[in-house]
Amino acid sequence: MRRAVQVLGHRGDTCEAPENTVLACRNAIQRGADGVEIDVCVTADGHVVLWHDRDPNEAIAVARQTALEGQDYIPLVPDRDSGLRRPVAALTLRELQEHYGYRKRAHAALDLVGAAPEEKIALSTLEQFAAWAASEPAARTLAFDVKLTECELHLLDALQGGMQRMCRKHPELRERRLLLLSTQAEVHGSLRGTLPTVEQLSCFKLVPDFELGGAVEIARKLGARDVSIGATPLRLWSEVRRDVIAALRERRRGALDSITVWGIDEDDTLAELVELGVDGIITSKIARARELVRARAA
Repeated sequence: MRRAVQVLGHRGDTCEAPENTVLACRNAIQRGADGVEIDVCVTADGHVVLWHDRDPNEAIAVARQTALEGQDYIPLVPDRDSGLRRPVAALTLRELQEHYGYRKRAHAALDLVGAAPEEKIALSTLEQFAAWAASEPAARTLAFDVKLTECELHLLDALQGGMQRMCRKHPELRERRLLLLSTQAEVHGSLRGTLPTVEQLSCFKLVPDFELGGAVEIARKLGARDVSIGATPLRLWSEVRRDVIAALRERRRGALDSITVWGIDEDDTLAELVELGVDGIITSKIARARELVRARAA
């Protein structure tokens, strides 16, 4: 019997809403997604927020501020001389909400020369996301991509506290498929040592997230039963495919429970992943992925 392939909206559905917002998540489910993948950061005062760029000054963050990814809504961050252009971990929730958010891109050429910002669209907190998710049973899988580095392990208690409060306030979420993704081995190891001992958090699966090769070997060293494999601009599809096939072999022999692949938007690649039978595809092309999954099941 073939496994069902789940379609997860990458940062929600960013076609008509800013990434990582409740509206984007709602749109993803309406387009047929089985769930959503969102990015989470932790503020200096211990609040969990839905936000991708943990440091607005990192190269990829700066590029995204000029719509490198082609998105219609781009991150809105303070000027460099404001004193507020700092990592999320160095900002309070109030500072983040007042000075960060999103704006709709008016014109790509204008963005590149620093057009005046339009009205700021607020970012979402974990509490707001949890309230929505609890009211939307069709969101069967919730994947949280943890944007903490090895230098921010002191914030893991706040992250776990936020997740624990979420599950306590909305116990129905414990019946969903909950994933905690991280590219950082130190973060994965710290969470692996504590999550199973907390009743409300024992329902989470810890998933190492791989942007480079060697997923199976590293997962084995980490003792991980689930893997997430990314297709980034720095990797050829043939390299990603090799990692996926190696993981599928591990799953067949019972060494892995699930395989999720992200960053896949091309039609032929989506079709190949559906045919291979991975467990989850995180994509911006939700409707097309859903169509391919339905065709496979027919």
